[in-house]
Formats: sequence, structure tokens, C-alpha cells
Amino acid sequence: MPTYKLSNEKSDLFNFLRWSCALLVVCNHIDMYMSSFSLVNAKSSLFGYIGMHGHSAVMVFFILSGYLVAYACEKNCMTKASYKFEDYFLDRWSRIYSVLLMAIAITAIIDIAGSTFSPIYDNPQLIPQDKYIVRLLVNVFSLQGIQGHRIQFGSNPALWSIGYEFIYYMIFGLFYFRKTLFKQRWLCYVLIVMILIISGWSIAIYSLIWLMGVFAYYINKLNYMSFKANSWAILAGIGVLNHLISYNGITNNTIVNDLIFGFFVALLVCLNTKGFIGISARSTKFNSFFAEFSYSVYAFHMPFVFLLCSILLYAHVETELIKYAGFLILVLTLLIAKLLSLVSENKRYFYRSTAKQVLALVHSK
Repeated sequence: MPTYKLSNEKSDLFNFLRWSCALLVVCNHIDMYMSSFSLVNAKSSLFGYIGMHGHSAVMVFFILSGYLVAYACEKNCMTKASYKFEDYFLDRWSRIYSVLLMAIAITAIIDIAGSTFSPIYDNPQLIPQDKYIVRLLVNVFSLQGIQGHRIQFGSNPALWSIGYEFIYYMIFGLFYFRKTLFKQRWLCYVLIVMILIISGWSIAIYSLIWLMGVFAYYINKLNYMSFKANSWAILAGIGVLNHLISYNGITNNTIVNDLIFGFFVALLVCLNTKGFIGISARSTKFNSFFAEFSYSVYAFHMPFVFLLCSILLYAHVETELIKYAGFLILVLTLLIAKLLSLVSENKRYFYRSTAKQVLALVHSK
């Protein structure tokens, strides 16, 4: 079996994409809430323009996720003879739940605190007011995107994509380890189809974008793309495609635009890279540092953004100051996410080892 190692250049490119896309998502939601609260309409501003690319950033996340999950799985299988589906599941579970459970808890705490002083929290257009326990359980079990819904918990609607990711992890694992999991291979395909049917059309369609990332990995692994491109050229290509396809809208259908954008991003990701993203080893460390807690930024940011925007509205901050408030909220959100990552994302392997011990106890009984 051919071996493939993620080059330092491509790893640096992926790190840059991870943290910069997380930043785009945060900017998008800051601008969304500031506009919803009638604090300021920043759509024509630089900040607003940056934020409007937040949805496309999630598509890039899907591509990177598919690529890196396939890469990590194959790498583990090659280096660890005993690596099996259970190990893969624990890896993926700990990746998701080391942050997800705390994100749900933080959302609940912040919403309770915020609702004591701001009536915004009673607005059903912004925060669902019904079926609290159902919404909580659906998000805990990563089913928030089932059947095309985005079942929002409190002030944190961003968790929808985590539900998508978890299902894609499971489908890939079932397919990759099908030889050891199923005596009759057709059962694997039937099970995958059933999961997609139960999950719904939206998860099924967007799985194509995630799979584009998987295919991009295998194209790199088999060296079908020998051409090398400068990392900055790849980033520029993604930016231009994003503007033309997603921002301007090449069609009137968001899903079609996402599929087209995802296809071209996957093609660019297939290219081998030359030259680092950064101009020095220091900037490479910068990319690595921010990429390390990019998942925490994504999972934790919305309840804090909502709270901070509601505080501005409640305090009747002057319009001139509000124009710069978005950047302040962005910085505060990043700092909070970094602190929370120390007890969540950075403790991923603690979650994994704990879950493995629990499974061992179950097996022993």
C-alpha cells in the first residue's frame, strides 16, 4: 500500500485555512446579530463583507475534514497493526465531544445569565422558546441536522454542522473497516444508505462535499496531481471562487453553489504545495497556534457573540462606537475560545482514554 505523508507546506496551508475559516464564521455571526439587533448594518463595510463568506467557510471545513480524517485513518492503520473500528470511533468521538458537551453546557449557562437582564433572549426569532429538553438531547447526540432541520439549542445554532460531521465520520468508518465489521459486504452498503435516509436529504447532499475532501486525499496519495502550486496562489483561487460562486451566486440555489464551490476547492486542495504560507518559521507557528483551537472558536463563539451584542443593545452604546464594536467582540470571543480550549479541545486524549476505559469495563462484564 503506497504511503503518503502530509508535507509541511500542505500542513501549514491547512492550518491557515482552519483558523481563517473559523474567523470568517465568527465575523459572519457578529455582523448578523448586530444587524438583527439594529445596532448597525455593516453589510457594505469591510467587516460585513468578510462576514458574508462565513457559510462558504463551513464548506471548506467539510473539505478539510474529509481529507484529514481519511489521512489520519490510513496513517494509523499503517503505523498501528491493532488499529480497528473501535479505535477509529474513539478518535472521532473524542474529537467531537471534547468540545461539544462543554459548548452545550456553556450555551445553557450564558443564556440563563443573559436572560436575567436582556429581553432579547425571549425573542423566538433568535432563540427557540419551545421543547428545550428535546433540543438539548438532539444536540447532545449530534442529531441537530436530521431530516434537513437545524435544531437549534439556545443561542448556539452553529452546532448544526457538528451533527453533519459526526454522521460523516461514522459513514466513512463503516465503509473503511467494512471487511472486518461485516461478513457480508452488502450489509455495509445497506447500513450506510439507511443512515443517510434517516439523516435526511440535506446531510446526504452535503456528504458529497465532505467526500470531495476524501477523494482529494486519495488523489494526493496516489500522486495523480504532480503539479505544484504556491500556497498563496491556492488561497487566492479559493478567495476568487468564493466571491464568484458563493458571494455573487453563480445560480439561485445555495446547495448547487455549495457543491460547485466545494468541487473547485477540492481540486485546489489536490494540488501539491510549494513554499510555506508564512514567510518565516514564526508565522508557521502562528498558523499552528490558531489552528489548534479553531474548533473551539467555532463551537463556543455564538453564545458569547449573542451575549455581547445584547449588552451593547441594552447599554444603548452610541452608533459611532458600535461601528468598531464588531472587532472588539471578535477579539474577546477569540480570547474566551482559547481559554475554554484548554479544558476542552486540549483535553481530547483524556476524553478518549476515559471512554476507552469505560468500554473496557463494559466488555469485561
